Amino acid sequence: MSSFGKIYIYVDDIRSIPKNIPDGMGIVTCRNYKQAIDAINFYIQRNATIFLDLDHDLGEDKSGYDVAKYFVKTGYLNMRFQVHSMNIVGRKNITELLTHYGYQKI
Repeated sequence: MSSFGKIYIYVDDIRSIPKNIPDGMGIVTCRNYKQAIDAINFYIQRNATIFLDLDHDLGEDKSGYDVAKYFVKTGYLNMRFQVHSMNIVGRKNITELLTHYGYQKI
């Protein structure tokens, strides 16, 4: 399996992707849970370094926390994250889950 490089996966149902993405990264915007899971699976299969940027509230039954739980279940370790959610409790829950499993913030 060859390495795909670095990919920035931005998960938010409304906001536009931020302008301060580091150079040299591919960028994927996901507007819902399914798109996020599809992107995560695609880039894990390609052994990419994933930078996951999550919102908590996705305007549907699934949230950014569900995306984080899915990521933990993959066991894939080549990921760093940040949470840009305005939902204080949601942001805290996602951060605590991912740091508990050894993932580091961007």
